[in-house]
Parts: sequence; C-alpha cells; structure tokens
Amino acid sequence: MSNYPLVRLTAALSRLAGVGPAMALDVLRRLKSHPQTGAELADALCSVKGTLKRPITATGADLASAFSAADQMLEKCNQVGILVTVAGSLPFWEGVWQIPKPPLMLFYRGCSPDSA
Repeated sequence: MSNYPLVRLTAALSRLAGVGPAMALDVLRRLKSHPQTGAELADALCSVKGTLKRPITATGADLASAFSAADQMLEKCNQVGILVTVAGSLPFWEGVWQIPKPPLMLFYRGCSPDSA
C-alpha cells in the first residue's frame, strides 16, 4: 500500500459511529496530516470541529478501537492479496468522482493503474 497512513486513517474514520463516506471525506479534506493514533485523531478532530456540518462525538476509546479495527481489516486484506486505496490517492479515482456518491475506499487485486 503506497499510502498506508492515509488508508489506515480512512479505514479508522469509516469505523466511527455516525461517520459515513461524505463526512469522512470532509474530515480528510480538512486535516493537515494523517493522524495514526486515537489521541492524534482526537486532537486533529478538535482542530476541524467548527468547520464540520456536525460534530463527531467519539471518545478516546472509540478512536483507539477504530484504529484497532482498521488494522485488523487491513491485515486480513494483506493476507489474501487484496489491495486498498482511498479517495484521491490514485489516478483512477478521477473517474470515480463522476459517481454521485463515490466510495470512500476501493478494494482490488492486481496492479493499480499508476504502477504499470
């Protein structure tokens, strides 16, 4: 995975209650870094809190659990040869943005278009 911190963060955000793809994309666009722990994500969410349409009400334990679940999911994908990419990280995403409600993450096998 070429952009593992972003993939991991996106997977963790997708695990939080009340955070759908649109909100996760909004958060990702506003963050200036890719937090990799529950505490870092809590700080980052506080920094963008006033700019979100609605607040994310996750506790520190929720955030740590989200990263743990993301790690488990990504490890399972890795074990069976499934690659994961997230919004905006590969050229083929340009076509995906044409979809009215694009997916937050894509799971695939084989080579990505930018690795050919």
